[in-house]
Amino acid sequence: MIEHAEFVNATGQRLTARLIAITIVTISLIETRYTIGISYTLLALVGIVGILSLDSGSSVALGFNPRPVQGWGFWFRLALWFSLAIGVVSLVCFVVYRVNGWTIPIYKTQPSLGMLISMCIDSPVSEEVIFRSLLTVALLPTLGEWGTILAGGILFSLLHVLHGNPGPDNQIAGFMLGWTFIKSKTILVPLAMHAGGNLIALGIQIAAWYFY
Repeated sequence: MIEHAEFVNATGQRLTARLIAITIVTISLIETRYTIGISYTLLALVGIVGILSLDSGSSVALGFNPRPVQGWGFWFRLALWFSLAIGVVSLVCFVVYRVNGWTIPIYKTQPSLGMLISMCIDSPVSEEVIFRSLLTVALLPTLGEWGTILAGGILFSLLHVLHGNPGPDNQIAGFMLGWTFIKSKTILVPLAMHAGGNLIALGIQIAAWYFY
């Protein structure tokens, strides 16, 4: 288990860290629902600075480690299996839509550098910091590993439902990325998977722009 619960020495500091994390997650969901004009990147930065100001050693608890404990090769192979699982679920959903004659929701995106940066850098970084690093700090001491993974996955799914993008990939990814974060002990692994998944999604959306 990652010792996220022990990254500060005083009980008051632990409670403050959890309050900061929960507040940031809550505001991000409110922003998604009501678009009040708060940047996710700013929220992530405020959360990191707030928790690190309590104890510099908390960088480990936040997952700021340069290398996963199992090595990068292990996670590269596992990412391929994750991709296959999400692909199978997406295919099943596609077949269900076709059989029932429902309109398949396919997003179309005109290619642009701004969209590439938004989907493959900005969104993965801010969402992983908020829904993996910060949320784990808040929930792990109380819920344990699997409770944190379950709650984090549900909230990550809710984020995309509120954003109007409730695809099966987004509903599954939160649970996978949460498990990945806790097991790898670094935010870099779920961040890389998230960015890679968004890159594939962007490619599909651009293809739909041209051909669908």
